[in-house]
Amino acid sequence: MPLIRPEEIDIRPVSKSLALSQEYDLVFGTGDYYQAYLFALFHRSLQGASVVGAGCSEAEVEDLAKSCRRPCGLLVTDCVAGVLGDAGESMVERIKKEKPETLAVLIASERGELLLSQGRLEAYDGIVSIHSVGRGGVLQAVEHVLGGKGKYRDASLRLTQPESEVRLSARERQVLALLARGLTNKEIAAALFIAEVTARDYVSGIYRKVDAGNRAEAAAWAIRHGYG
Repeated sequence: MPLIRPEEIDIRPVSKSLALSQEYDLVFGTGDYYQAYLFALFHRSLQGASVVGAGCSEAEVEDLAKSCRRPCGLLVTDCVAGVLGDAGESMVERIKKEKPETLAVLIASERGELLLSQGRLEAYDGIVSIHSVGRGGVLQAVEHVLGGKGKYRDASLRLTQPESEVRLSARERQVLALLARGLTNKEIAAALFIAEVTARDYVSGIYRKVDAGNRAEAAAWAIRHGYG
């Protein structure tokens, strides 16, 4: 995802409109340390806005969300998970399970648009294209979602026709992303803190679902579908 400058996010007018700063604690999430630092530094100067902080990983965003005293408003980029094939939807699901009043808006690059085309990202209340950043799109999405108007999908999102209707579980998506990076079953098991036999079973299940005969074919399918 290209670097997004904080001043392009339109959050200054967001904090002043609809009295949102009085209703929600805002948390930003990205997969880039420098970008997270810029967000935190820039928005610290906002007058009256309740910006809790900016995290550069799922764990940091979840910790910030837990610290919110009021309903949490999330604004994240689709690189927050740090893994191809994931745009932070599992993180949002976990946060909403603990804080059901949470509302989340995603800034989607090509990665997010591809996952949305595959029927993913339902955990997000609003999704705005990265191409709308700096053009008022983020402001419109956040106002719509945090204003209680329901789901929001940016008209600028560039969706593609999915090649298949394959449905993978959250764990299978994690395994497939690691497989696409060339990890062995043993390495996948170590990365996910599961038994090697469990990793092997997940890989076998993925083969069946994506109609792959071997790791190379599964990896090729993963890359075509944004997992690697």
